[in-house]
Amino acid sequence: MPKDTPIRWENAELIKILSYINNNIDMWCTNHLNACLKAIEATNNNKRDAKAVYNKIHSLIKAMDEFLKTGKKAQTCSIIWEETKIHDLVRKIYVKTKDRKKKDDNKEKKKKDENLERRSKEGSQESKTRDDDGDVEMSNSSDQLTPTNRSTVNGPVSQLPFSPDLIEKLYNEKCQQIAETRTRLTKIAESAKSEFDMVNFQIPFQLDSVETNCNDKVHQITLLRTELIEMIEKANNKYNELKAFQ
Repeated sequence: MPKDTPIRWENAELIKILSYINNNIDMWCTNHLNACLKAIEATNNNKRDAKAVYNKIHSLIKAMDEFLKTGKKAQTCSIIWEETKIHDLVRKIYVKTKDRKKKDDNKEKKKKDENLERRSKEGSQESKTRDDDGDVEMSNSSDQLTPTNRSTVNGPVSQLPFSPDLIEKLYNEKCQQIAETRTRLTKIAESAKSEFDMVNFQIPFQLDSVETNCNDKVHQITLLRTELIEMIEKANNKYNELKAFQ
């Protein structure tokens, strides 16, 4: 069977999508695919799925990046150079995304530097608890630990045991799975409807049930992600309290 012919993007359609992304840049930077899903819902766009919207925005941003760095205008994205409104929106999204990435990178670097400095201090403090022969120095306090126990306590302490990055990675994977399921089931439902219409049978399900169920799933995993991140933050705080306990 021949492949489906790509649906041409209309200027008005693209402007609505880009305007939504520009006005919700935090959502876009947090999760591209989820932002595309929300943009489709907000603009009542029933022509495309989230992957198609993402691919279009990505190609426009890539073309803008090339233009700003080299001055070369990509012919595959001529709409940027032909439509002022689209050009302005793509440029704003590009700049905001780049600024957000820079801030996130700086924040991550600062966090790593702080962790490195803390581990360095802990290592220095740990070395002071041992004498030249490698034996453990005993405290004069009445509740002093045995040499074996003290050695265990002063052993190497690992980094924080939980990371929100792992949750974010899993969340993105689940969003992608839901988006693919949405696309596949929508095509199946539309094909089934055509078959039922041909024999004048009432279709036994609602076409919008696919959209509703997929949106519910995105909402559920978003709540789970939020709960997990909050739990991780609490667990890491308790871990730090235990590690700092004297």
